[in-house]
Parts: sequence; C-alpha cells; structure tokens
Amino acid sequence: MKFPSKLIFLLVLSVSVTEGAEIKLTLAEALSLAERHDIPLATARLDVESGDATVREATSGALPSISFNTTVMRHMIVPTMYIPDPLWPGGGRIPATPPNEVTASASLQQPLWLAGKIGMALKAARIYRQIARDALVSSRARLKSEVIRDYFGYVLTQDVVRVTREAYDQACRHAGTVERMYDVGMASEFDLLRARVEVKNLEPEIARAEKNSELARISLSNRLGLDPEDDLILTEELTADVESTSPLAFGDALAAARRSRSEFKVFELQEKVNEINIRAENRNLYWPNFTLGLSYRKNAQEKKFKDMPDTQWPETFTWTVNMQIPLFDGFATPARVQKAKIGLRRTQFARMQFEQAIQLEISNALSELKRTRNQVNSLKSSLELAEKALDIAQTRYEEGMATELEVLDAQLALHNARLGYLQGLYDLRVADAEYARIVENDTDFSEGDQ
Repeated sequence: MKFPSKLIFLLVLSVSVTEGAEIKLTLAEALSLAERHDIPLATARLDVESGDATVREATSGALPSISFNTTVMRHMIVPTMYIPDPLWPGGGRIPATPPNEVTASASLQQPLWLAGKIGMALKAARIYRQIARDALVSSRARLKSEVIRDYFGYVLTQDVVRVTREAYDQACRHAGTVERMYDVGMASEFDLLRARVEVKNLEPEIARAEKNSELARISLSNRLGLDPEDDLILTEELTADVESTSPLAFGDALAAARRSRSEFKVFELQEKVNEINIRAENRNLYWPNFTLGLSYRKNAQEKKFKDMPDTQWPETFTWTVNMQIPLFDGFATPARVQKAKIGLRRTQFARMQFEQAIQLEISNALSELKRTRNQVNSLKSSLELAEKALDIAQTRYEEGMATELEVLDAQLALHNARLGYLQGLYDLRVADAEYARIVENDTDFSEGDQ
C-alpha cells in the first residue's frame, strides 16, 4: 500500500515539530540565557528605566511650561447694557458685545524659586535611580546563585540515574553469578531468590530517579527560557575543589559584605531620601514661592464668524511675577513632616534588621561551607572503602568463603556511598555559590563558576 505524498509530509512535519532540539550548555551559557529570561531581573531593569524617567520628571520642574489656547465663543443670548436717555437719544438697551468671539493666547510659566524644593526633588530622583541600579546588582547576584543551584541540581539527578543504573547492572551481574553457582550446587535457592529480589528492588528506584531528573530538566529549561521539550546536555561535571581558597573569618567576611552588598548602599540612599523629604515638607509653610508668567493674547468679535478674517484682532502682551507665601493649610504640613520622620525611622529599623540578618547569613554560609568541604572528604574516603569492600565480598563469595548477605550488604553500601558522594559534591557547589553571593555579591556571569 502506498501512502500519499502529502500524508508523508505531514508525518515528517509532526515529528520535527514535537521532537525537541539537542542543546549543549556550559554553566556560563546557562547564566547568559537566564540573564535574558529571568522575570525578576527584567523587573529590576524596568525599575532602572523608571528611575531614569523620574529624574527627567524632576528636571521638568525647573523648566518652563508653555501652552497655547484657542477659544471660540457664541453668545446665545447677547449681553446688553442700559444707557439712559440723556446719554443716548431715546435711551434703552444696546448690545454690549457682538454675538461671536474668537480668542487665541499663548502663555509661559517659569518657576523662579519654589523654596528650594525643585532641587530637592531632583536630588531625590537621582537617589531613587541609584537605588534601582543597586537593586539590579543584587538581583544579578541572586540569579547567579539560583542558576548554579538549578544547573548542578539537574547534573546531580542525571548522575543519580547513572549510578542507580550501574547498581542495577551490578545487581544483575551478581544475580547471574548466583544463578550459575546455584546450577552447580554451590549456592542455595534462598541466595538466588535474594539476589533476584535485590534486582527487582532497584527497578522502582531507577524510575524514581528518572522522574526527578525529568522534573529538574523542565525546571532548568523554564528558568533559561528554553522549550521544555529540548534535550539539555550539560557539559559541566559535578566536581568540587575542596582545596580552593579558604573562606574569610567572620569579621572579615562581614566587612567584605558591607563593602560589596548593594543592600547596604540601598539603605543609606533610602535614609538620604527620607531626610530630603523631611526638609521638603518643612518648606511647605512660610517659605515664599516665586514664579514668572508671560502671556500673549489676540481676540476678535463679529456678528458673523465668516467676517472674522477681515476684522481687527487686538493683541495684548503681559508679564507677571507672582510671590506666594503659604501661611496655613489646615495642619497638613505638620502631619506630612511627621509621616516623613516616621519613614526615616522605618528605614533605620529596616537597616538594623538587615544587619542582624546578614550576620546570621554569613555565619550560616561559613559553617555550611566548612561542613560541606569536610563532608566531601569524608564521603570520598567512604566511597573508596565501599568499592574495596565490595570487591572483597564478591571475591570471597565466589570462593565460597562469604555469604550472599555480605555481598548484598556491600552492594547496598557502595550504592549509598556513591549517592552520598554525589549529594556532597552538589551541597559544596551550592555552598560555594551562596558564599559568593552573601559575602562577595558575585555578579560575574561571563566566567561561570570560575
């Protein structure tokens, strides 16, 4: 039976659409992708753009405002005025103005001095912009730590799948050995059943490891902005240098965090903004405000609109200097000053809380880094001993000098040692990344984990 060419084309197209692409990623490449697709980081960039707009808005307060206005007016009832008989023969009412009027005007308002609040607003806007930029730096440091955790989390799940499959293959080989020994009368039926049970016990463990790996892959793909159907191949291995540079002592680490962490700078800037707000609110009473006004105006009046172009258009040009001194605003200004002072105290309290929190973070990061380094060394030694123990147990069993239980115990110990070592390497990677974020505020995306 021959398939129509169109049907074959659709089948090929459907396969090409549903099958994910194969993507190889280094850690640096993953960081670069995450930087382009991370939503909190994109929001922080918008805050920086908003800060730039706020500066432009504050600058506009010192610039003149210019407007043009045109008015077309039709008197439905023409206003009149009464003239007595001695002034006008017969006396009576006469129209006070033609029924139609057109006015065109242009005006300019230039602040001369508004109690210094324009300069304060511009300074506060620049500080807000710097706060947004510092927050962006903090977001980048957070993102790098999270991507390292997710990247090597997926590597860990893949390694767990590999190790579990190796344990399964090893259990299968051992079961084959027991079966051959059983056939020649060197092993009991109980030993054979126990070996086969061990193989069956590892099958759901493989399925569970594969499920966890799939979830980790999808999570990483979402963070990097990739298609969840893509096949990710991560080129970095789950290794760690336990002999790398030792972390700083607590006092030195705290001093380094105060120099590098942008959150400290943000609190300082917020306190400056609060102080500016207090001074600005205090100047809403008793401080004079001066403005300059320029106005140019032309208008014409006629009985019919069509006669407007041919009529006279009288013009006026005026300038004014206005001084305003606010004397009483219903106690609104004292209330706003009080709120501004409360805002300053809130910022000071928040800074004190952050100081306490950062001390706890640094202490935890240092202890975790020390713990994971010691743990990796211990787990590595345990893994080497477990491999050696299994070799001995298998050799003794084949020679009839050990029981089946000893071999199974050695296999289980080796499997757990391998998993524990992998988890230890991952924990050390995460601890290194957290230390770099907390103490160094590491935002270097170009070199990955170097």
